[in-house]
Amino acid sequence: DTRILEISGLSGEGLDELLRVLLDMAPEGERLYPEDFYTDQPPEFRIAEIIREKTIQQIHGELPHAIYVEISDLEIIDAEEDLSVADGHQSQADGTGRLTASQPTVGATPASSPASTPEQRLWVRGFIYTERESQKGIVVGKQGSKIKTIVAQAQAELNELFPYQAQLDIRVKVRPKWRKKDALLKGLIS
Repeated sequence: DTRILEISGLSGEGLDELLRVLLDMAPEGERLYPEDFYTDQPPEFRIAEIIREKTIQQIHGELPHAIYVEISDLEIIDAEEDLSVADGHQSQADGTGRLTASQPTVGATPASSPASTPEQRLWVRGFIYTERESQKGIVVGKQGSKIKTIVAQAQAELNELFPYQAQLDIRVKVRPKWRKKDALLKGLIS
């Protein structure tokens, strides 16, 4: 089937029709992922990016390139567990008084995950890193106002994305000159 199409590189006239014709002619390839998967990004990456986005929205132009987010623990927990622990998460203490997650989840995110029950929640511990101590205060905000907003907005978006209620434990830390550390940067983009 040969067609002649008139297009203009100067005005862009006819480009929409050209794109429609090319898409109609292109053969459908084989699936690269199962049909029920809508992304190949692991949940940790997606959660970190949502938290980073909410952080940048809160701090505006103050230091968006001086922060990054790292997810340290990710776990599906049952509400029936004893949640009287100070940070709202039951798990095994690691000897330092800090809690450690026992069932991290990994892998791609399916488009239609099995429906969760009201008894299950997605518990996430993450860290927002800045380069200087003075930047930490900008992220936290006066009396914790900015970090509370960041957590609330990120939880709301995660509740729409995942079939579990999200519970975030986000802390702000300083990691000096992190943008100059090649190993860290490679880990962030891979």
